[in-house]
Amino acid sequence: MLNTKEYFNQFDVTFAVEELDNEAAATIQGGYDLIVYDGYNGTGEVLGEFNFGKAVLGAGNNRISSVKINAGRWKFSDWYYYSGQFEEFTNTGTINLDSLDNRTSSIQRF
Repeated sequence: MLNTKEYFNQFDVTFAVEELDNEAAATIQGGYDLIVYDGYNGTGEVLGEFNFGKAVLGAGNNRISSVKINAGRWKFSDWYYYSGQFEEFTNTGTINLDSLDNRTSSIQRF
């Protein structure tokens, strides 16, 4: 029988560590913390995927109907730069933005 302790002590092992960009890290971890959709119940086109920070929406401006929150607390506002009418969510799951349907202009994680 192979004596693994003696066998593996013969090897000199060097570990290499590579820093990952945010997208690669999200993929490895199993996805993004927030995904925004143009349809209800997490359907339709994916307009954006986020893990942190703030976003003033460009192409997705006034198009979001639902979101899937996997982690974190999120604020959705109908004006640029996180002002105006807003909704805050701390729960996870797929959520329809009823009062801000097709009216969201900025997103903030807090």
